Amino acid sequence: MGEGGSNDVYIRSDEYAWVPARLVEQDKTTAKVAIPQYEAEEFISSDGGKAAVGFKSAIVKLSDYVGGVLPLQNVNSSGTLNEVDDMVDLSYLHEVRYQ
Repeated sequence: MGEGGSNDVYIRSDEYAWVPARLVEQDKTTAKVAIPQYEAEEFISSDGGKAAVGFKSAIVKLSDYVGGVLPLQNVNSSGTLNEVDDMVDLSYLHEVRYQ
């Protein structure tokens, strides 16, 4: 866990709207994810789970996401969030919307 890259995604959360997660596996209709658990809300970060106190497994329905795809995080190969001066420099730009 936490090595960064295309397995770092966001999933919907009833409590926080969106939270970082790690894609473990998926088929055509569902995805199994590992959701980092943090000590408190203010510590939630797109850090690949480095600061997590543990992970929680979950199965999400891909039909709940636009195009049936989980939004990818903009992190580098070490799992650190890419900081850019201009949004056009982001590898993945998502327009968050509900179906």
